[in-house]
Amino acid sequence: MMYQQTQFSDDLMFVAQPCKKYGEEWFEAMFLALDQLHDVVSDRQPGSDLPVTPGEMVGWLQDIIYTAQEAIVEIRTKAPGEDVTEARYSG
Repeated sequence: MMYQQTQFSDDLMFVAQPCKKYGEEWFEAMFLALDQLHDVVSDRQPGSDLPVTPGEMVGWLQDIIYTAQEAIVEIRTKAPGEDVTEARYSG
């Protein structure tokens, strides 16, 4: 999968309503948003301001990761035999 570097405007929003178009464009936008966040926190100088506290940011990211992992489990459960990667465990 290739990721194009795309500049998104500051008003890019992921709506909290069910979306019928969870296609490549949606996933790429989500990936790029998280990649941009990673760039910001990687380049951040100690003591510089963030839109939310580091603790809140970590909490949100942990919730996002948990929800993504649960979605992966559901996809694997409901799509056996389809082109889905095998379960891998990190650690």
